[in-house]
Amino acid sequence: MFGDLMSDSKNYYDDLISQGYSESQALEFTKQYFPKFTLENSNEDQNIDSGKIDAESVVAALIDVLNLKDQNNKKNRERTSQQESKFKIMLSYFEAFIHIILEPFSDKKNRLIALGLISLILLSIIAFNIPKTQEPLIGTWVKSDGQELIFNEDNSYDDGMMYISIWSLNGNSLMLNSTGEWTLENGNSESYNLTQMIRISFTDDEEGIWIKWDKILLNSQNEDVPINCSLIIKESLFNNNDDFSYYLEEYEDEKPTWC
Repeated sequence: MFGDLMSDSKNYYDDLISQGYSESQALEFTKQYFPKFTLENSNEDQNIDSGKIDAESVVAALIDVLNLKDQNNKKNRERTSQQESKFKIMLSYFEAFIHIILEPFSDKKNRLIALGLISLILLSIIAFNIPKTQEPLIGTWVKSDGQELIFNEDNSYDDGMMYISIWSLNGNSLMLNSTGEWTLENGNSESYNLTQMIRISFTDDEEGIWIKWDKILLNSQNEDVPINCSLIIKESLFNNNDDFSYYLEEYEDEKPTWC
């Protein structure tokens, strides 16, 4: 078993060299996982402590190596000529984990426990580090008259009117469904449903949207729609002291052909 560990350390070192690392870099990374490894005695047998590795040691070792991964990534960014993809680096670390952590576990049950712990931690780390992608429509937008249109992540929509609305986006087709109540002349209240079907086109920087109403239905009855396109811009871009015509001119070249 110990001879295998020495062979594994030499194989790991040779693999780094084949990937383009310098001898000093390959030696530095190899010694992080195989502390007794040196170029001078890489072909000699080493006396290695065969004590059992408990579950806490497995977790601690995994966390230490993951921390080293972040440090090494920073170093690699400074060595642009020798950059490796994240996939290759993580694969190298994973191979080192397998050699170091699983080798002492001769018992099949212990190996399964160790593998379970590793998998659980890796899955947790991956889940927490996956960036959340949000629909670019989400946020607060401003119309030329100053009205704010708010598209929330839970698909609720608010434009300051007294009704409850939800939004959905399919390609460049935006649909707004709103329900509310109005008061009749006799004092009674009546519910209504408003559906707006809107064509949209984001500007290249996604800070503006050209919009055009295709259809408006009030209680399933067609209503007149505005003829011209309108522009709305991100609230974070807009300054109350700005003249909105500046943005109309700025994004004029990005107006879609259907406007």
